[in-house]
Amino acid sequence: MVCLALKQNSQRVDRKNNVPDQIHRWITEEGTIRILSALTTDSAKEAASSIGTNPEASRALANMITGASLSQLSLAPADRMQFHLDHRGSIGEIIADVRPGVFVRASVQEPIPDVEPYLGGMMSMSVSRHRMAGGELFESMVEVPDADISSGFQLYSLQSEQVLSFVAMECLMSGWDVDIAGGFLVQALPGWKHEE
Repeated sequence: MVCLALKQNSQRVDRKNNVPDQIHRWITEEGTIRILSALTTDSAKEAASSIGTNPEASRALANMITGASLSQLSLAPADRMQFHLDHRGSIGEIIADVRPGVFVRASVQEPIPDVEPYLGGMMSMSVSRHRMAGGELFESMVEVPDADISSGFQLYSLQSEQVLSFVAMECLMSGWDVDIAGGFLVQALPGWKHEE
């Protein structure tokens, strides 16, 4: 498993067009919608390089790192959360373990899958949440009807945490190298009302 660290609300530093990993948070004036955005390029590059993944596995690993970081920070920032994505594709199980302060470890079962589909069939996301201050372990599992990692995070948030969220992640590759990775999460907070 590769260990990575993301900075929360860091100052934007331009190092020859290389912006370090960061997560930003916003909330609407009414306090009913929260938005988080994450740039996870450095973490995705480090994970892909350390594990030795091909482009397909790198993309899936980057999306798992991004989604897990956003979800942990929005749902349980003081807790350790582990996300296990299981499916029938050739990449195999993908794991992301996030600790408070957005310290991320990640792994992929098959770093160089050679058979399509890479992510496939019915997927399931198992999540365990452990209170770092010494508390209970909560475990949950959701079925994901399509081969989309972001759907796993959205369904977990809705079904297990009863929080309406929209999650999107993207990882763009240049050959075998991660070019850019990141995503965002939009979450309805108490008091939010659907306007027709």
